[in-house]
Amino acid sequence: MDVKSITEAISVEDGVVQIAFDLSGSDVGYLIITMPEAGHETDDDFFGHNHYVELKDQLFGRYGGLSGLDLHADDKLEIRLNYGVPEVGNSILIFTSTSIDAPMRTCLQQLKEVI
Repeated sequence: MDVKSITEAISVEDGVVQIAFDLSGSDVGYLIITMPEAGHETDDDFFGHNHYVELKDQLFGRYGGLSGLDLHADDKLEIRLNYGVPEVGNSILIFTSTSIDAPMRTCLQQLKEVI
């Protein structure tokens, strides 16, 4: 599914990184990826997984829910889920509202390396 992000945000607090995409206007609605900050990884934070992903509704949130992530361009990334979401599927191509900035790109690259 191809979607356009209205806005993107990244926050880091207490060793946890949260990356969010506002995908309102699409069946996805939103996408939030939460992961430990580099150097703050522990087995307890994510129930043995290295990330948490949520989209559309909390019902579709999963620890370790990503099966892949590719950065295709400065303003395009593909997220692959290891489960299906109704009316979304398991692959989302996101066109961001602006170029992905360096802090977000670094976090996405780090996540890509561990999934």
